[in-house]
Amino acid sequence: MCWRFLETATDKCEDVADVIEITTIKTHSKHSMTFLILIIATILTSIFINGFHDSANSIATIVSTRVLTPFQAVIWAAFNFVAFFILLNTE
Repeated sequence: MCWRFLETATDKCEDVADVIEITTIKTHSKHSMTFLILIIATILTSIFINGFHDSANSIATIVSTRVLTPFQAVIWAAFNFVAFFILLNTE
């Protein structure tokens, strides 16, 4: 009688341990996914802001080397901006 009680109690403890392990994995997974989304958002924001700097630098280089006048450089940048949206919507 005592042996069966201990065996049943041991089985119950193993079941509870399995439930705790699964819950821990699910909680860990939620935190990991949140962290991953946060990192990806940070990277995309950084790339977006870096694009502004690259655009300004490319216009400054063109104007400083006198390849184009400032007016022509701004028109060229506007053309590139519009072309991006045209190519983006061609699907």
